[in-house]
Amino acid sequence: MDDRVRVDIQQSRDTDAREVEIKRRLCAALKLNSASLADEGFVVHSPGGAALLTELARAVDHPDSGTIETQWRFISNRTETIDSLAMRGAVGSHVRERDNGSFEYLGFRPSSASAA
Repeated sequence: MDDRVRVDIQQSRDTDAREVEIKRRLCAALKLNSASLADEGFVVHSPGGAALLTELARAVDHPDSGTIETQWRFISNRTETIDSLAMRGAVGSHVRERDNGSFEYLGFRPSSASAA
């Protein structure tokens, strides 16, 4: 890896770290609280453009609005993953249990049955 790539990667990481509170406020305002595990797939949220722009501007322009704690849950299409998360105290849900289709799940691995 050349020096330019190293610098670009570090700048990206630094930006992510600086913007964590903005992202936290944005996710809370849009009621986004579901994510996937990196090696299993993606949870894709698609808020409306107008709402996204409004809430993004609010999150950026109002840093004094405080930290909002949100209970995140991990989404998976694999029962084994959900069981493993639960054993570690994390909140997990099978993709089939999602409420009202508020996101799309793009899985990397074959699905397993949800717990009954």
